[in-house]
Amino acid sequence: MQPGDRSFAAFLKTLDLDCPIRFIENNHFLWACEEFRTWATGRKHLVLEDFYRASRKRFDILMDKQNQ
Repeated sequence: MQPGDRSFAAFLKTLDLDCPIRFIENNHFLWACEEFRTWATGRKHLVLEDFYRASRKRFDILMDKQNQ
């Protein structure tokens, strides 16, 4: 599974193994890394509140049906 930690991912790249490593998508979080990159692209600032708001809208969590 894709590491969720950048330092661990960097460590894995340093290993000299006799076999290839194939990562599958990490399902521990609601957003895949590529989905987050797409959301973050073009933003001047990465603000956690904005990300939470986008997450609530995306998954229809804690949303007031009148204000969608």
